[in-house]
Amino acid sequence: MVLFLPIAANGQLVRIDGSSTVYPFSKAVANKFQQLMQGSITVSVAISGTGGGFGKFCLEETDINNASRPILKQEMEVCKRFGVQYLELPLAYDALTVLVNPLNNWVKFFSVAELKQLWEPAAQGRVTM
Repeated sequence: MVLFLPIAANGQLVRIDGSSTVYPFSKAVANKFQQLMQGSITVSVAISGTGGGFGKFCLEETDINNASRPILKQEMEVCKRFGVQYLELPLAYDALTVLVNPLNNWVKFFSVAELKQLWEPAAQGRVTM
């Protein structure tokens, strides 16, 4: 998860949009920030997806873009064309944890190769555990 912040912000309204994955973090921080600022700054947080957020961000319709992936080359080009400079601020990294219940009687562990086989595209419709 990544926040993209403009080099220069403006006004008493901070507009945040983008990834639904990052939304809960931004909403919590926005609420706390507004409390600390005692209402002198309003923060709006919306969800339009990472790509939708970049579309608005690069056109300067928002101040912060929540992203669940790095900015794409074509998005960089749009930002550059509109003179939007930004700072990429990693917030968190996604992970997957696989647990096997100790009471399970059919598997004691999965190897990385077995997990890969379960989730690779060729397994779709074929592996139905």
